[in-house]
Amino acid sequence: MKNLNRREFLETSAAGPDSYDISPALFGKKGPQPIREAQVSHSENGTFAIRQGPWKLILENKTSGGWMTPAGKPPQPGTPGQLYNLAEDPMESEDLWEKHPEIVARLTALMDKYKKDGRSAPRRR
Repeated sequence: MKNLNRREFLETSAAGPDSYDISPALFGKKGPQPIREAQVSHSENGTFAIRQGPWKLILENKTSGGWMTPAGKPPQPGTPGQLYNLAEDPMESEDLWEKHPEIVARLTALMDKYKKDGRSAPRRR
């Protein structure tokens, strides 16, 4: 397999505007750590979640995610979500939303920034 440099990759592929070259990881080489400051996921019902370090914040949805059986209900804007410390609770059994409002606020602000910017990666110059 040919190694592409970043410029070749961007010029020859249909890479999204906030894509990263993960080829170092694929070839067993150490790349810059971390590639992103946080990871965003989006469920089929429209629920967003953001993970940073050990923390996972599920936004505006108390009816799906974590330990519960999914109800399939879409997020309800302005309602509480769920917060988990995955290092201490990988099964997502203890919702820490009420216990750590500062983490909820920080991750919510970061997710809002990503939504406003339309991306989670810095724009390429």
